[in-house]
Amino acid sequence: MARARLIPMPPSPAGADAMVDRPLPSWSTVPGGKPIPSAEGARPLDERSRQELVGMMLDGRYQILEAIGDGAAGAVFRARQLNVDRDVAVKVLSLDDVPKDLLPEVMARFENEARVISRLRHPHTIKLHDFGRTQDGRLYLVMELLTGTPLDRLLAAGPLDERRTLRILRQIAEALVEAHQEGIIHRDLKPQNIFLEQVGGQEECKILDFGIARGPTQALRTQQGTVIGTPAYMSPEQAQGQPLDARSDLYSLGVVAYQCLSGRLPFIADTPVGVLVKHVTDPPPPLSSLDPPVKVSEGLERLILRLLSKNPAERPADAREVRDAVKLLEHRSDEMGLAPINRTDPSRERLAERRRVRGLAWFLAGGIALAAALSFLIYSLLGIAERHPAAADRQFVLAQLTDNQAWEVQPAFSPDGKFLAFVEVADKTEGRKSARIVLLRLGGDRPIELTSAAFGKSFSPAFSPDGSQIAFVAEREGEVALYLMGAMGETPRRLLERAFHPAWSPDGKEIFYSTAGFDDPLDRAADSAIWAIAPASGEKRKVVDRDAIQPCVSPHGLRVAYWSSTGGQRDIWTAGVDGKGAQAVTDDAATDYNPIWSPDGKRLYFLSDRTGVMSLWRVPIDEASGRLLGPPEAISGGATQLRDVAMARDGRMAFVQTRSEWVSYQLRFDPEAGKLSGEGQLLLRSSRPQGEADLSPDGKWIAASTFSGAEDLVLMAPDGSSRRALTDDPARDRRPRFSPDGKRLAFYSNRSGQFQIWLIGVDGTGLASLGPDTERMIYPNWSPSGDTLVAARLDCKQPLWLIRLTEPGRGVSALSFSGERPEGFLLPTDWSPDGTKIVGMFMAQSGSNKVFVLDLRRAGIRFLDLEAQSLYWLADNRRLVGVGEKKLLLIDSETGERQGLRDLGPDAAGGMIAFSSEKNELVLFTVKGSSDLWLMTPAST
Repeated sequence: MARARLIPMPPSPAGADAMVDRPLPSWSTVPGGKPIPSAEGARPLDERSRQELVGMMLDGRYQILEAIGDGAAGAVFRARQLNVDRDVAVKVLSLDDVPKDLLPEVMARFENEARVISRLRHPHTIKLHDFGRTQDGRLYLVMELLTGTPLDRLLAAGPLDERRTLRILRQIAEALVEAHQEGIIHRDLKPQNIFLEQVGGQEECKILDFGIARGPTQALRTQQGTVIGTPAYMSPEQAQGQPLDARSDLYSLGVVAYQCLSGRLPFIADTPVGVLVKHVTDPPPPLSSLDPPVKVSEGLERLILRLLSKNPAERPADAREVRDAVKLLEHRSDEMGLAPINRTDPSRERLAERRRVRGLAWFLAGGIALAAALSFLIYSLLGIAERHPAAADRQFVLAQLTDNQAWEVQPAFSPDGKFLAFVEVADKTEGRKSARIVLLRLGGDRPIELTSAAFGKSFSPAFSPDGSQIAFVAEREGEVALYLMGAMGETPRRLLERAFHPAWSPDGKEIFYSTAGFDDPLDRAADSAIWAIAPASGEKRKVVDRDAIQPCVSPHGLRVAYWSSTGGQRDIWTAGVDGKGAQAVTDDAATDYNPIWSPDGKRLYFLSDRTGVMSLWRVPIDEASGRLLGPPEAISGGATQLRDVAMARDGRMAFVQTRSEWVSYQLRFDPEAGKLSGEGQLLLRSSRPQGEADLSPDGKWIAASTFSGAEDLVLMAPDGSSRRALTDDPARDRRPRFSPDGKRLAFYSNRSGQFQIWLIGVDGTGLASLGPDTERMIYPNWSPSGDTLVAARLDCKQPLWLIRLTEPGRGVSALSFSGERPEGFLLPTDWSPDGTKIVGMFMAQSGSNKVFVLDLRRAGIRFLDLEAQSLYWLADNRRLVGVGEKKLLLIDSETGERQGLRDLGPDAAGGMIAFSSEKNELVLFTVKGSSDLWLMTPAST
């Protein structure tokens, strides 16, 4: 790797301070010594040239009226577009000082701005109308004329309040989401390039000057060692001339946020070079340490410090994560972001010094490899002592416990803390998953099997307080039951049916359990209540009769914690062990689950995605009353997803860390041959979770729900390009389905409180609920005529409903049918082209599923002995395509016979499809992933 070096700056007539927030000089050099044109390769027009242009007519349409300012690589004029009678902004490039041999490259860079802006359509990005050349060969851009105030001029009058700053940050992040999705990095984000104007009585932001932006095809043209941008707002990697990605813009956004709140820059020095060095080596001073101190919510300050991380891997993963975090901060600013920072803790100063030394070494060496996402997780966990005064003298040490290809989940400590029981999920023949409980001695590396295949799938181990027994749940042949066995797996006995998530009382006299299970907190198959059973007598009692799942009893046996789903909102609750005095712990749009008590009962830990990533949080609580003693605070952060956290009596924690990659392929199906045509085309690889998707009837568009933090609807081409948001709010919008004419989408959402069925146009207009009669309905599917929807209702007694959209007969009615079925939910996935049959998944309360086929002519239902999902009808109204057994399957709906069309791959954890029966085209999404167990131990233990 070539060593990056900083470019010496010439003195500025206005002094060094004036240069800090200006772009670098016109020419930069690379290690080879050859000068290359930067984005500032052309100086602004002089006064004489400006006056010559005033009054000039460009292309017979644009009459220049007056000069109004300078932009990157040119001067900006107000002009009149005569053919539509409107004022526009015209930016003209000066080429007077450009050497002739470099003129083509400078002109190409300017034209790049036109190409960049032309691809961007977001309302918070300036609009490009036209571009061309003047009669004397100068290049010009025609853009919308903004009437308002540049952010730098606004900040000259003083800092902004938190609410206004959050609104500005969100709008900038929204614009960057689109730009970064197009592969465009701004590289000069600063207040001078952010314009504020009033639109309909609301303040709106516009990002300007993409003149030094880089598109994906320019990645190799910007030579390493070239420093381009404005020193005050440069990321550390940009200051060293290293390759950039979208996270460089996020760093610049952090500088802008810091300046908005404080009225000053985070790094100040006598020279621009001094500023660049501080970007690379120094931690930003906390806002509260400034003179005068700046008081903002802890969540916002934590977000800004993440944005200003020296290591790009420690910043938010993308602009979407920033946008979602800011949106949550706007709703609950005192509870969002990362963990609070204890500025008086001396350990923080030690960490700051370590980071400064590490950053200086990085700077002197010319750059090092970025840390992996897990490194940030570990660093965040090691920082617990810095963030919480109660743990000021404690540090945590992480140890990875498992690293094989199986999925390890649901850890449980033995009372003495020497052993860990957990569930090992592996794949058997034809992709059918097995789940067994194993026991690992901490410090050892050979887990022993506690439950065999005779139990079917076994999960949710829980040690008795004396360590002599383990309660667990097993599913065998579709039946779920709670069992007890000895601590080494001996003498298992059945305790009762239909019990999940066992949790012992501290005295060992009762086991609390929920009446339904779940694998994914976002995908519940049934409502649940919490009961308790005495193992000695078998006596049962109901504890919580509202929806309540995954109980955890407090260490002194006073309260039970659980989580509940109401209207699609997952929140943590506690109640007395008699079920009385229920108290909400969280009440927000975030998904909160997996509550566990600290050993002293003074804190309740839980998992939450309130910052866009499922991470560990805790809240101080009074164990006796359930009263909260403070707001939630984050324990882990970064881009790593966590699940299944357990705590030992000495404060150690075990958790599951997951990794996944989504890969999509475009495939064509030959219905006559009953097989795929060719190998298909790889479309996209992404680490961002993908919600359920649908393919438009013409095969040109995919509608999908996002699945990371906020749940919004997006529309995009199959290859992921031309992506645009259809919804953008805190509501959970899920599972869009195209109407037969491709003009509308049906989906379900909790935007009215409870889940209901909604419609929206593919252009984002016409958002409308189908009314309160569709409350608690999910999984809408269109009839082939487009005048009716079938949907599932979260009610086992009347599982399927018809929603008629046109007269006569407009309204909602239950679908009646005959045939026995086990308890669970019917989730329809597609309506046959001839309108006579509906296919879908039967979800048992255990979480297992089967395929169902409902014949509307005979009003009868059949079940296929097959676990599959994402099911679609072919045009022959008999065959199905779907995903199951780790394969893309062709299924005969009459006989249940299936054949594999394509393997998902040996390391695939699952998949889904979006299918167009009209075009016989499909997009296959596969997810490859793994999970491992980690142990977090206080250093003093």
